[in-house]
Amino acid sequence: MLDDMRSDAPPRYAVVALRRSFVCVCLCADVFVRMLI
Repeated sequence: MLDDMRSDAPPRYAVVALRRSFVCVCLCADVFVRMLI
């Protein structure tokens, strides 16, 4: 894993984590807006 982290190419797991966190934020925002309404 250390060799993968040292590589210049962007790690795939980081991209996947960013996508998952972005989707989670969107879902949380949608639920929050529905609760306000």
